[in-house]
Amino acid sequence: MHVCRRAVLAVCDVEEAYARNFMEYLNERKGIPFEIHAFTSADTLCAFVAERPIDILLVSERAMTEQVRQLSVGKRMMLSEGLSEIPGREEEAQKEEDCAKIFKYQPSSQIIREVMDCYAAEQSALNPAAGGKKEFRLAGVYSPSGCPGKILFDLALGGYLARSGRVLYLNLDPLSGLEEAAESLGVGVSGRTVSDLVYFSRRKNGHLFYFLEGMIQTLGNLDYILPASFPEDLRDISAEEWKTLFCSIRDHTDYSVLLADFGDGLESLPDLLRECSELYLPVGPDRVSGFCLAHFRKLMKRAGMREDEPWMHVIVPPSWEDAQEDLVFTVTQGAYYRFVREMEREAE
Repeated sequence: MHVCRRAVLAVCDVEEAYARNFMEYLNERKGIPFEIHAFTSADTLCAFVAERPIDILLVSERAMTEQVRQLSVGKRMMLSEGLSEIPGREEEAQKEEDCAKIFKYQPSSQIIREVMDCYAAEQSALNPAAGGKKEFRLAGVYSPSGCPGKILFDLALGGYLARSGRVLYLNLDPLSGLEEAAESLGVGVSGRTVSDLVYFSRRKNGHLFYFLEGMIQTLGNLDYILPASFPEDLRDISAEEWKTLFCSIRDHTDYSVLLADFGDGLESLPDLLRECSELYLPVGPDRVSGFCLAHFRKLMKRAGMREDEPWMHVIVPPSWEDAQEDLVFTVTQGAYYRFVREMEREAE
């Protein structure tokens, strides 16, 4: 029986603590499609390569010996420490002109983003992690009335679903508040946005899996991509491009759930909502929210859908006032989490 070999990522650094800590970070991070190995000397690295191929080798400047340069590996990248800029080391720097360089002393999350970007540019469309995936859900959220607690519902739902499989959260609302929510939870929010993800998907070169892994931010066990920086970025994306992206995530990643929060201003919104496996419609308990919901149902009817589609679920989440000051508690144990837990249990 043919068994697909899992790709190997190796890091070689004479700083034992650095190599060990970086390996531990990668092993703890979900979704990394590589078997991770760490080495602190050229001899042990070369002995490993003699027995097994390495797909990506991250090697520090201090560990980059002539012996390491001669190794046959898939992709060699240097963890730069700035040593090549020291006068007298010009010859050493010239030897590494064709080697991709990544600054060593930056967050591990940023290093892996740069690694995945480089690797995605050269690899085939095959995603080693997606094989055998049997189920995929596109869970949509849209609030006809602009429910103020929608972002907390998203985070609670995503975290709850992520208990049993990988979940990717995309917020397509032009004024989502996701970055601000992440900042209030103490999570850094620098990096590429969902607009960059769509741009990459437009290129249709099939390497979405590796590119995506380099973009991911995390909140607990929930993966997400930063929202668009400007509302205009979303308006320039067609419905077909969104659909293509959703299909690519389904076919070329190991996510079992894509959680998408649809905001106003997206092209052909009814067509996008129709793609959902289930659609949650959070509204407030007030009369005006009821008017907005009624208007939304009319629009759906004009688009050829029934008002009572079984995959559409009107929900009234907890009020914003029910959210504890500690938002982590709110979406992982508090009012919003309990609401989602009961909602999902009733649906089972």
